This record gives sequence, structure tokens and C-alpha cells, in this order.
Amino acid sequence: MKKCFTIALLAIGLMAKSQMPEIGGYLKYLPSQTFVNKGVLPSYAQDLLPSSFDDHLIHNRLNVRWFSKPYSLGEFSFELGMRNRIFHGYQSSQPGFASSLESDPGSVDMRWLWNEPGDELLFHSEFDRLNLTWMQGEWTVRVGRQRINWGIHNVFNPNDIFNQYNYFDFDYEERPGADALLVQRYLGDGFSSIEVAYSPNFSDVNQSTGAVLYKSNFKGYDWQVLAGYSFYDVVIGGGWAGSIGGAGFKGEAAYYQTTDEALSNSNFTMSLGGDYQFSNGIYSAVSVLYNEQGRLNPSIFDQLALQQTRLSSKNIFPYRWTFMVNASYPINPLWGVSMAWFQSHNLDQAAFIPGVTYSIANNWDAM
Repeated sequence: MKKCFTIALLAIGLMAKSQMPEIGGYLKYLPSQTFVNKGVLPSYAQDLLPSSFDDHLIHNRLNVRWFSKPYSLGEFSFELGMRNRIFHGYQSSQPGFASSLESDPGSVDMRWLWNEPGDELLFHSEFDRLNLTWMQGEWTVRVGRQRINWGIHNVFNPNDIFNQYNYFDFDYEERPGADALLVQRYLGDGFSSIEVAYSPNFSDVNQSTGAVLYKSNFKGYDWQVLAGYSFYDVVIGGGWAGSIGGAGFKGEAAYYQTTDEALSNSNFTMSLGGDYQFSNGIYSAVSVLYNEQGRLNPSIFDQLALQQTRLSSKNIFPYRWTFMVNASYPINPLWGVSMAWFQSHNLDQAAFIPGVTYSIANNWDAM
């Protein structure tokens, strides 16, 4: 916690004579009703879940950014992002859920559960952004809790080794961050850059993550390669983004070689995808993910595990092969519809996610 406040105080001191801060955020309410088909559960799990249950979430987010005036030594910016959430219902009454809220995956504990686990009503706060950035010419250095976005694919990101996001976490458009130091250097040709990032684990250095990423462009294709270490694994990966006949073509892959077979397993994972924007406004995409560690015969509990909010880039989905089709269409400036379909390779499991959005006013949306 002391490290958290040190970053904040240093940033405020540097920007005492800066521009006015940008302050924003939102407030939203997400109710849900779940119906369980107990016929798909094994006999020993029949009593683990009720036939139906409801959950409610009130979510307030605060975003603050300060930008300094230019100094001879460069420019500074400070970012703060905070989530305040109230949970009520079946899920919040489960001990495992409260434990997941209390446990901060970062190096610094910046999560607070304000009441006792076991209550149906839980109050939770966390900082998921708290960082200071220095920029000078071709150099950028950022320290603190931040999002390090190394993924290329729209959904499946084997290269996103610092902070993999979960497509099924509907309430998290900003996506998770990592406690890290990031150094970025642009190489002057308008395409190429090199980034070095390190996210420490102060209790066990073997659970730290550090890597180098090189980006460039060749004949209209953006491409990247990375090498690093993460949670007992040496990681080598890369990816590309380009187009074929007007359709986008993206992919990325990573190989994780364990350094301790008692604590980790080697794995290869790769994603491919194509997307296309039709003249009438329809956007469509198809994707496939291969996960060497994925199960050939996944259980219902593997799919339920996808509802956990923190995933790993090493093992993004529980299936050996995952196929996805998604599309969206803006009917008019106020109404939009979308659809996503996830399918396991053995056709035993699937997830269908339709969506409708409506713009009530400039700052009100229904989804």
C-alpha cells in the first residue's frame, strides 16, 4: 500500500502546476437471472447449485488523468482508475466469490472488501489504474498499475502475458491491468518500436513476469515478436495483423516452456481470425483458438470456470479447440444489435451471446 501512495504523491507533486485534471466515469446497474438445467450436472453436483438464482451489481467507476505542461526534461501524465461495486444476491453469498474479491493479483494490494464475506450484500473497491508516465521524444516510461496491451487478436491473445482479459466479464470494458514498469522506444521509421516490461512478484520472484517485445511492419502487415519469462515459464511468441482481399487477417501464438515441471506445464497456444466490414454496416468475424493444454472432453465445470474474472494467456479457454463467430449491426444511431457464438471442438459445449443496445440520451445507454 505504501508503494501505491508513493506513486500518487510523486505524481501530484510533479503536476502541481499542470493543466486541469480530466475527471470522468460512470454509474451502471447490472441485474441477472440464472436458470440451471440440472440434467447436465453429474449426480454428485445436483445440490451444488439452486435451480435458479438472481444477482445484482451496482458499479461506479472514477477515471482521473493529469497532464503536465512541457518541461525541458519531458512531459508527465498521471492516471487513476477506481472501481466501486455493490454486489447482492446468490453469487455474493458464496465464500469463494468474496475471496476472489479480496485477493489482489498485483504486486501491491489495492483491493478492499468493506464488509465480512458471507453477507449477501458486499461492498468492494479497487484501483485498477494508478500509474505515472514520462514522455520525451521517442521514449516513454510508465510505472504503476497499468494495462500492457500486447495482444493483437480481437478475443484470444496468447501474447497478452501481463493482463489477459475475459470476454465473458461483461462489466469490464477497461480490462485488467498489471503492476509493472514499461519502457517503450520508437525507432524512427513510423512503424517499429521495442518495449521492455517487468511485473514483479515480491514474495516469489519465480512468479514475476518480464518480457521484451519488438514491433514492425512489412508489406502492409504489422508484426511482432516477444520473448520473456512468466510464472515458471520461458515464453516465446509473436503475431501479425494485415488484410486479404479487404478482409482483416490476424493471428498470434506463444510457446510456454516450463522451468519447473512440479509447478508448471509446457504449452503451445495459437489463435487465427478474420473480420470484414460490409458496406451496409454489418461487422462480422470468425476466430479459432488452439490450446494444447485444453481438454478433449471438457466438463460443464470447465465452462463454468470461464465466468472467473482473471484468465491466463497460457490457458485462455478450457477446450483443445475453440471456434467463435461474432457479428454486430448498427440499425440506426440509437439502436444496435450483436451476436457471439463460442463452440468447443467436440460440439458438446457452446455459448451463445446475443446483445441489443439503445442510446437513451448522450450519457445514458441501455444494453
